[in-house]
Amino acid sequence: MVKPSLKAIKAQCANEIAKKYKREIERLQKENEELKLLLAKYRNEISKLQHSLELERNHQSTSKRNHSYEHS
Repeated sequence: MVKPSLKAIKAQCANEIAKKYKREIERLQKENEELKLLLAKYRNEISKLQHSLELERNHQSTSKRNHSYEHS
């Protein structure tokens, strides 16, 4: 039986470690993409809510002004 050289063992270990890190990097990249999509979705929702709030504030402001004109 041929005993593998120390250099071959080190190369195999380095290869396995590289594969492990490659898988981890790919997993993190996928997770990052998912989080970016989620962030875009939430930003869009916040934008809609802010717009809705502005419309409501403008409506209330207009209603109060009209109400005060009626009583003048």
